[in-house]
Formats: sequence, C-alpha cells, structure tokens
Amino acid sequence: MEPRHYQHTAISQDVDFTSKARFTSLISNMLNSAGEDAFRNGFGIDVLSKINLGWVLMRFAAEIERRPYEQSHYTVQTWIKEYTSLTTTRCFRLLDENGECFGKGVSNWCVIDFAQRKIAPISAMNMDVMQFVTDKDIPCAAPKKLRPFEGDVCSEHVVKYTDIDFNNHMNTMRYIDLMLNELPLDLVSSETPLRFDIHFLKESAYGEKLEIIRKEEGNNFKFAIRKEDGTLAILSDFNFLK
Repeated sequence: MEPRHYQHTAISQDVDFTSKARFTSLISNMLNSAGEDAFRNGFGIDVLSKINLGWVLMRFAAEIERRPYEQSHYTVQTWIKEYTSLTTTRCFRLLDENGECFGKGVSNWCVIDFAQRKIAPISAMNMDVMQFVTDKDIPCAAPKKLRPFEGDVCSEHVVKYTDIDFNNHMNTMRYIDLMLNELPLDLVSSETPLRFDIHFLKESAYGEKLEIIRKEEGNNFKFAIRKEDGTLAILSDFNFLK
C-alpha cells in the first residue's frame, strides 16, 4: 500500500509571534492525519469505539528542520511501517509546496480495551491489518527509550477543562505546550532544527496536579511530568541540533 497525503495550511491560530507554524500545530496535524488515515483504512475511532477499543499513542519522535510561515500550504505524508502483536509503527513526512521535506516523524501505537482499561492485542480489531503495511522505510530514527532522571521542578499545572480530550485525559498537545513554555524563548522560536522524543507513561485526568521537571544539558532539555503521588505521566527530550 502506498503512503497517503493530507493537505494542511498554517492558518493564523497555528502560528506564533514569528508568523511561523508552532511546533505543536505541526505535530497536531501529523497526528490528525494519522487519525484520518485510520478512518479511511476502516479502523478509525468511529469503528473501534463500537467494540470498546481505541488507539493510544505510546511513543513519538519528530525531527523538524524548519517551520512554515502563516498561510503556507504543506502536506503530511503518512504510512504504516509494521505491526506486532501489540503495537504498530506509523511514519510521517512534512512536505512544503515544492515537495521538499522539512519534517519527519515516527510513532508507536497500541490498542486499548476501554472496558478493561488495559492494552489489547492488535488482533482484537478482527481485521487483516497487514494489508495496510508499506515497504517504505522509517524516515528518521525511531522513538528512543527515555529513562527517569533527576531534575528541578520548573512549574506546576492543574489539569483543567481545556486540557482534556474525548477520553477525559490530558491531550497530547497540552503536555507538549507545557514543556515548550519552559524552554528559552529565543531558542524555541528560532529556526534551529529540533529532534523531539516523548514517551507516554500514564494518563492525567481532570483536577490532577502535575509537576514539570526539567534538566538542561547544553542544547538538550530533558523533561518529566509527574503527578502529585509521584507517578510519572510523561518523559520527553528536546534536542536542538545547533
């Protein structure tokens, strides 16, 4: 099966004060394209929810070389690389109006059984998923394994209404925004290429208090988001490739 292409535009609500697309708007459109592709393949949330199943993002990595300006049109190319008994790997490329690649991503997903609140085997979808696998290689290094670290608490956040998604858990983009807000403004708003890795460990619910922990090592920033009981919800790594 060939990769599919999904068209996007960097509209005003997607850009920052530099008039370039925010990092989270690019990641959001990559994940939205994944959802649309799953819908077209017949295993979107509309189908899975009827049998109490849903997709959960486990790990994600992206390499962004530059960010498009407001009103720029760009394409998200996405394809499925592989399935195992419990996970699938989906890949992405960001292409500008000239077809040049300015971003890449690799994501690992699993299926969750909402009734039992645990991971279900891919076979629970009762369909031939291998027909959707392509022979196209992953575009960048796979999400790396992130490990807990010792760092400083740089801010706190209580999960509110605008943070939660249709699963009543904190939305992926809100986690990323919390960490981006703790990066140096001149660095995060620059054209410096960025490698980003994130590992989702535990969901966060409405009303929970979170601590954002940061450790700076040159142009590398490690983050952890920790719940009040000490449970880690997120581990992440921002590596600016100067």
